[in-house]
Amino acid sequence: MHEDGGQLLIYILGEPPQWLINVIREFGEEIVKVNDCNVPPRSIIISVDSTCMVRGSIVLSLLPYKGAIPIQRGTARGILSTVISTMKRIGNVKSIDEALALLNFARTKVISAVNMMEIMLEYQVAPGAVYTIAVLNNDKSKCTVALGRGTSRGTLVLESSISWLLSNGSDMYVVRGDLVLELMALSMVFGINFVHSNPPY
Repeated sequence: MHEDGGQLLIYILGEPPQWLINVIREFGEEIVKVNDCNVPPRSIIISVDSTCMVRGSIVLSLLPYKGAIPIQRGTARGILSTVISTMKRIGNVKSIDEALALLNFARTKVISAVNMMEIMLEYQVAPGAVYTIAVLNNDKSKCTVALGRGTSRGTLVLESSISWLLSNGSDMYVVRGDLVLELMALSMVFGINFVHSNPPY
């Protein structure tokens, strides 16, 4: 759909405040006002004053509710920037695995566990750097996510226990940096249940 990295349509449900229109225009994207949530798949829709549940698209909302990424005046620019660039990078890929590869996630395994919160991966980590771990369950219906920090011992100290991370899946991916928001967006696009101990906003 957007393989050329061209313009995206941002759908808005409800009457948007002027600051939101200004932020979207800063990114050079086109605004389309809609009366319901029936938008094409792989769209970005912003709900202003009602709930909107739509599978296969990224839902942002000025009202916080389960299943949407909440935005406010102070966070809208950063969140929209991440979501727009994620959509442009994944283009029309068919699977979550392909999308993760495009976001530079590498498949990895746990070699050993020092304790419940500290693990060694096949993937080499840098001391002090933040990493995002994503674990997919076998039928790719659930994505469990945690952040970790590299140590001088070559291990990763996790924010959540490894048993919690691995309790629902076996396919583990890792990337340097905090990509929790990107994973939340991907989960919406691919209709996957997203689980994280701390929401990224």
